[in-house]
Amino acid sequence: MKGQSTARKQRGEITTCDLEPFRHLTDGELIFRLDDPHPRTRAAAARLLGDRRCAEAVNALCERLRTEKALYARLADGESLAAIGLPALPALISLLGKIGNNQYHAVPETGFYKKSYPLPRDLAVRVIIRVGERALPSLEEAIRQGDRAVRLELVDAIGHIAFTSKNTRSEEILLDLYNESAGDDLMRWKLVRAFQSFPSAEVRELLEEIISTESVTVMRCDALRSLSLHNQRVPEDTIAIINRDTHPEVQKAAGFFLK
Repeated sequence: MKGQSTARKQRGEITTCDLEPFRHLTDGELIFRLDDPHPRTRAAAARLLGDRRCAEAVNALCERLRTEKALYARLADGESLAAIGLPALPALISLLGKIGNNQYHAVPETGFYKKSYPLPRDLAVRVIIRVGERALPSLEEAIRQGDRAVRLELVDAIGHIAFTSKNTRSEEILLDLYNESAGDDLMRWKLVRAFQSFPSAEVRELLEEIISTESVTVMRCDALRSLSLHNQRVPEDTIAIINRDTHPEVQKAAGFFLK
């Protein structure tokens, strides 16, 4: 246990008591300490800047989020940016798709067999979703203006926020993006997943069409998943189409989501 505790501290883990030596520092002094060689000092500085909702620290915190190697210090950066909230959004949006290489670059071959919303892979998205539904207007504007790489991650952010908040104001812009994305399987697949958060008649009709006509297997699987999570009855004719689909992955999804 002692060895594990030491390892966590080396990665920047702190307690509330560890903040005390830094509380008297000005915002500028705390921002300076975000580049301290000791990860626990960096984590403490980030935590306090978040507690203060210090908008002046956004750029420095985003740079630490992008480059930080110590786990708990990086978590503190994200927590603080989420606490700062709306003033941090432009800088966070500029980081989408640029931290690490864990984002999806191709449609996976298997479906997602949980009823929760999939955890976004992009670290900036994981911070943005913690801002909550207040972020949606800015995210919608970014979808209108952003390039493809940014849009791919924004779909995850909007879908997740809509799922947790039940705020479906972004439905039209996601439907428009789907209609604009013919030939872009990755974008369409991400949107199909996001549609689990939008139980309107228009979205359900689209998902039923995908189940019936889509050639990409995982798209049919995740269309079924999204449709089933709307807490509405899946039409009998759609169930019949699913039952005739012989692909094992589709049948696995049917067994999980239609039981």
